[in-house]
Amino acid sequence: MGKKYGIISLFLLLFLGLLGCSSDDSSSGGEKGDVAVEIENASYILADEGGTASNEDTGMLAVEFAVTNNNEYPITISPFDGVKLDDEGEQKNPQTDLINPKVDLESTFTGDIGAEKMAKITSIFYVEKDKAYEVRISPFSTNADADIEDVTVALDTAEYSDSFDTLQEPEEALLAYIDTIYLDQENDDYERLVSADKEALQDEAKNLFADKMESAFTNSVPEEEIDKNYETYKSLLTDEVEITAETIANANNKAIVNVDYSTLPLDLYEPVSDYSDEYRENADDFDYDREAMEEYALSKFDKILNDIEPKSGRETLEILMVKEDGKWSVDTSDWNSERLAEAFSEGSL
Repeated sequence: MGKKYGIISLFLLLFLGLLGCSSDDSSSGGEKGDVAVEIENASYILADEGGTASNEDTGMLAVEFAVTNNNEYPITISPFDGVKLDDEGEQKNPQTDLINPKVDLESTFTGDIGAEKMAKITSIFYVEKDKAYEVRISPFSTNADADIEDVTVALDTAEYSDSFDTLQEPEEALLAYIDTIYLDQENDDYERLVSADKEALQDEAKNLFADKMESAFTNSVPEEEIDKNYETYKSLLTDEVEITAETIANANNKAIVNVDYSTLPLDLYEPVSDYSDEYRENADDFDYDREAMEEYALSKFDKILNDIEPKSGRETLEILMVKEDGKWSVDTSDWNSERLAEAFSEGSL
């Protein structure tokens, strides 16, 4: 009998022990003092403030951490010394001064992380391509019973090399956009990189040219004359102007591209007036026939366009671009997009 009761007692103790373990796990969500950290996402970025953008071997990597607080009290991670990158024994702080409001480019800090809650923190580091690092995160708490250890996470930048290779895409997309919309030129990058209503934008560009052309005449200009001369103008732009683009910021599916350019300014009033006067001076009866004078000037419009000398824009255009579904478009809500259209549709400097 004693042996039988001993076996029963042993099974009962084991059962109660297992039941206790199960109850502890389900209520606490993890051991006390536990903070779990995972890399949620990371990508290379460009910034036009606070440092160089990138070169062949180094760049700025924005790392998004998912931090889970499994404690029964709030924790805090300092934006100044709570996250550090271990670079071969040297502890490096994240960049905290990379702020560009147009692309939301800044390190983010969530403040307190509540008990048994998760928050995301983004830190920006200068790193080398294809190099392995460790990131140490140091939570702290004002709770008197807190005993929180640092958490170390492995970071292999080779996993994010694709984002490094596409940092310059916005400038490629913008040059393709200008070629296709304003110069009527084939550019393979347009279909690959650009999302835009091509027909609507081309119509808008033609209307800007038409308004500029008609402003030099008193009488209306026939549609066929506008069409013919717009084709001439686009052809001259293609042959004579220079355009350079540089991506200076690229993060969070937004980018800023600086454009330096030359164009053919449509200062038309004086040459149209000169040809009108030429007709009047050569007329047999010296009759002041405004319609005939302007018809003569219109017949010389092709020469007016060909005589225009290219001039450089007075300042760099700062074009805001946005990315959606893998393709870029010019942000038409930004006023600089109007300046871009005016530069290549009416020769605005």
